[in-house]
Amino acid sequence: MERNQSIDFVKIVAMLGVISLHCCLGRLDNPIAFVMSRLSGISIPLFFMVSGYLLVGKDGNYKYVLK
Repeated sequence: MERNQSIDFVKIVAMLGVISLHCCLGRLDNPIAFVMSRLSGISIPLFFMVSGYLLVGKDGNYKYVLK
């Protein structure tokens, strides 16, 4: 199975969104920071969706948890 580069791009966008969410959260009086924080709110659910997508093809054997 070859690497899907669009998934990597989605993870990079989500990473940048989480960083901007952490940077702009305290400055909601600035309109640009407010808009950035609202647009970045999708980043955390995006990480969950990408992780779920990457787990779809797995066989469900989680022996690595016991290590």
